[in-house]
Amino acid sequence: MPDGCVVCAGISSGTVGASVQVLKPSEQGSSSHAAWHWRALPGNGRFGSRGCVLSHGRFAVFGGVDANHAVTSSCEALTLDAGDTCWDALPPLHAAGPGSACAAIGGCVIVAGVG
Repeated sequence: MPDGCVVCAGISSGTVGASVQVLKPSEQGSSSHAAWHWRALPGNGRFGSRGCVLSHGRFAVFGGVDANHAVTSSCEALTLDAGDTCWDALPPLHAAGPGSACAAIGGCVIVAGVG
């Protein structure tokens, strides 16, 4: 992320959306004296999705498999404001599916390998 944070979104022992966390560097910004702290976030209820950092600095996830084991075309962006930590819906993909690749390039998001 632009502020030095690292977002980890994944699964734990096959549990959908079980692990979404942000790793924030120390206030001093020194990697040699870093004191990393995990910040737990609300789960996003999916696995097999792909994520990337958008041009404006938010982290987004695309597609995957939902809690009912159905493939999904839904997309969400993570809001990390001081008083509000949530997933906000984005327009869905044209095709549903897990295991794609994505990248934010020039203000656009390219998602390949879905469907």
